[in-house]
Amino acid sequence: MLAAELGVAPDDVVITRNCERCGDSGHGRPVVPGAPLSFSVAHSGGTGLLALAPGAGRALGVDIEEVRPRRRLEALAVRVLTPDEYARFRAAPVEDRLRVFLRGWTAKEAFLKALGTGITRPMRSVVVPASWSSREVDVGCDAVSALAVDSPVERVTVANWRGFIANDGTED
Repeated sequence: MLAAELGVAPDDVVITRNCERCGDSGHGRPVVPGAPLSFSVAHSGGTGLLALAPGAGRALGVDIEEVRPRRRLEALAVRVLTPDEYARFRAAPVEDRLRVFLRGWTAKEAFLKALGTGITRPMRSVVVPASWSSREVDVGCDAVSALAVDSPVERVTVANWRGFIANDGTED
């Protein structure tokens, strides 16, 4: 997908990482050096999500979580959600609480990915600033996903990422 966007062969796409906090090249936000775009990628279960935006160095992040039962959801919600978010979680019908929690989680993780820091602080303290564009992305499957960008989002396009061909030629 990156190759198609850049107009090059897939083997010519070089992805590097460099942590913006510590400078380590073993982790951090992935980039294509010199490319006129920013991207973020996430996967959960059998579903992947890729976000592309014009302009290098834009703060852009996506996250996706498969909807599946979570052990100790209540305790997890207390640890992850702000008091206001937790109040909305508790006010939701029991059958909707997992999705309410996952909406909060994916928004926070997409924001942290956009910053390039990952989960380096308590999730309960993470709040997406009002100046950012943060929205749920409907991926059309049994998953919850979010996009966070440091500027307004004009358009979101979702494509199915199942059944792509892996580098070794086998269908994944």
